[in-house]
Amino acid sequence: MVASGELDFTTSTTFNTVSATDNGMPIETAALVSGSADNSIAMYVDPDSDIQGIEDLDGKTIGINNTNNTGDVTFNALADSLGVDVKPTFIEVPFTEMLTGVQSGAIDVGYSPEPFLSAAWAAGMRQIIDLTDGPNKEIATSNIVSSKKFLDNNPKTASAFARALYAANEDILANEQAWRDWIPSIAKMDEGTAQDIPMPVFFTEMDEGALQHIADLMIEQDIISGDYDASEFAWSGGE
Repeated sequence: MVASGELDFTTSTTFNTVSATDNGMPIETAALVSGSADNSIAMYVDPDSDIQGIEDLDGKTIGINNTNNTGDVTFNALADSLGVDVKPTFIEVPFTEMLTGVQSGAIDVGYSPEPFLSAAWAAGMRQIIDLTDGPNKEIATSNIVSSKKFLDNNPKTASAFARALYAANEDILANEQAWRDWIPSIAKMDEGTAQDIPMPVFFTEMDEGALQHIADLMIEQDIISGDYDASEFAWSGGE
């Protein structure tokens, strides 16, 4: 919707943004928002499952919210870093239905970020993979995008927006408890979960290297073209 001008800014995943820009969509990352804290994205199974680890997943079904995105890209990157050659079948399942999918046996493995992950642990699910390990440690996952046209025509507005977002992130980093107390008021999250979830990595400036790392993982998996340069799609006017 930002490309068409219906919205000035919108949230995205860094993986979606890299894929979209590689396909020619005239958008850029206006600001980076957050990355994954340790153990904040994981894959899990029913406690009675015979699946014990990543090496057991060849031919198994794994639920992910959509393909060529955080779930399957980080899984493949981790498997490759471990030297494990497995080819599961990825099935698109909304996060809100992931847990019940595992419980019913519709899928063998569930994938979730927080706060859906906390719900899985509360239901007794067993973790088999921490997707924030290895090449995925503190990986950038969330960003704000805008159209090239808007950024070119409204640099002062875009700069003010980016500065405000980074200032807010700095405030969160300096006041973690206040952030945890605030979350239930703006998100569908209970107070207990808000106090316990791993705190995301919050960006306080544009990091082209973080975006290029996403691109490099996707290049290695033949998802995007090999000459992708993240600096061409990272707006730096907000710094």
